Amino acid sequence: MASSTAPLAAEILPSWAIDVEAVLTQILLVLLVGVALALGLADRSRFAFALTLAIGVAAVGWWLAMLVARDPAAFHRLTVLIGSSGLLVVTGLVLDWAAFCRPSRHDEGQTAKSGRTSDQAWRPPR
Repeated sequence: MASSTAPLAAEILPSWAIDVEAVLTQILLVLLVGVALALGLADRSRFAFALTLAIGVAAVGWWLAMLVARDPAAFHRLTVLIGSSGLLVVTGLVLDWAAFCRPSRHDEGQTAKSGRTSDQAWRPPR
């Protein structure tokens, strides 16, 4: 995103502001994607689940590839933060797998009768 806006920023902004524009563009993009995925996960969207899981697996895979290659950058603060947050995302989604992937035994309008599925907050996935 920042690289696509760089030519326009170079024409409009002074040279010292280009770095700020690049960082702000990335922050804005991450916030928009993060909020959209959070809303999708709250709505029990399978697409949001799959996309978030893919992002988490990519972050963990990138970090593990650096660790296996014995790259010294694998232990930098930002790299560890990205890898560990990806690991937390993957772990949380795997633990909540059933809420997104199990088929609904009841219609949306019915409430569950058994104690095992009587969670009133649970909604079938879309």
